[in-house]
Amino acid sequence: MHAPRLFTLAWPLFLELLLGIGVGVVGTALAAQLSDQSGAAFALANFVAGTLFILFRVVGAGVGVVVSQALGAGRRDAADAVARAALGASTWVGGLCAALALVGAAPLMHLLNAPAEVLPLAQPLLQWLAPAMLLDAWNASMASVMRAHLRTRDTLVVMVLMHSAHIALALPLMGGVGAWPGLGLVGFAVALTLARTSALVLHLLLWRTQPGYALRTVGFSPAAAAYAGIRPRSQIVQAMALSGALAALVGINEIAGVHGRLLPDFVAGAGFAGIAVSLIGRNHPLGIVLASLLFGALYQGGSELAFEINGFSRDMVFMLQGLIVLFAGAMAQVASPLLFKAWRAVAKNAGGRRDG
Repeated sequence: MHAPRLFTLAWPLFLELLLGIGVGVVGTALAAQLSDQSGAAFALANFVAGTLFILFRVVGAGVGVVVSQALGAGRRDAADAVARAALGASTWVGGLCAALALVGAAPLMHLLNAPAEVLPLAQPLLQWLAPAMLLDAWNASMASVMRAHLRTRDTLVVMVLMHSAHIALALPLMGGVGAWPGLGLVGFAVALTLARTSALVLHLLLWRTQPGYALRTVGFSPAAAAYAGIRPRSQIVQAMALSGALAALVGINEIAGVHGRLLPDFVAGAGFAGIAVSLIGRNHPLGIVLASLLFGALYQGGSELAFEINGFSRDMVFMLQGLIVLFAGAMAQVASPLLFKAWRAVAKNAGGRRDG
């Protein structure tokens, strides 16, 4: 039995780290659009919150090691006990960090020598970030326990949805919607709290409830789920409803940020794009993110080129999208068995040479 490679276990962690950095970059850009002082205040408050978040990472890393050792020794009861204790410890650590940010925001800002024009913006922002710190502590502990059970990809799904929801909510809450000016910097903290709450709910739904177990079972094998007494059709409908609720966050940006009003056909083409993105991304979080960026660039770039270049039409963009779906999506299913056989032959020959 071969041990799993380090890259297979580590790449979700690096991707999660990059997503967190990306959220910080987007937040800084949105804050800088408000004013230079807002950008500086966001940087200071986010730095303090990130420093406190290191404590959650330390607790989560230790929990992951202990739970992995208990599972490796076949002591499932001990692993469950450690997981429960970790949730209690994260509650204390997260609560203390949230209290520190709420009560000690002013001393922390003075300790960082915050300028006088930045201090009135940075201090309330750090205080508004306090509830999200407690939620971050819980999410970090639960994610570490799931990784210890080799559920790294499932944890990544939750993190991708959490960061995507954060960005989708931060855009209207910080910049405003129509005549509403928005909350400014506080909108980022509100969006952060809502996104962390959604991640916590997803963690509990997937791993601590019977509906989450039924949904995962249907995803792995509908036949096995039916044999266990689960109705696959009902679970599929529930999954579609949940996906529609999450996709509604995209509609918020489209209505509030692009059109500024409700249009009857503002979702035209979204269904085709969603199916194509899912097909090319292989229903994997990383693949879906990359495929979404590709199709977003094609849509926006095609519109710009149609205005800039004479003779260029959007039909060319549609044709390119169809070719991508055909070769990278549908044809991949045809070619994958042949490529797999070729890869096994190469691997077998390489193994024979090493043995010889």
